[in-house]
Amino acid sequence: MLLHKYLTESVAHLAEKVAITCGDERITYRQLQVLADKVAAVLQARGVRRGDRVALFMDNGIEMVATIFGVLEIGAVFMPVNPLTKREKFRFL
Repeated sequence: MLLHKYLTESVAHLAEKVAITCGDERITYRQLQVLADKVAAVLQARGVRRGDRVALFMDNGIEMVATIFGVLEIGAVFMPVNPLTKREKFRFL
């Protein structure tokens, strides 16, 4: 099963169960799917298509997880980049 399909299946069976806990913040599978769908829509509106690479320069957390699922939903590929990584390590910045 593809990772983004796992979320869809989880929503079908466990929609109101907690999917992620990050500190005091909790989010259900349904809420995670809604966020992922929004990310996917924004990326598509900005021209991201199947097979494109998307660098995720953000801290680990609920937003990162939702963004990963959103990227996968449209068939793009994600590359997480730790915000603490030194600038000289990147040739594209």
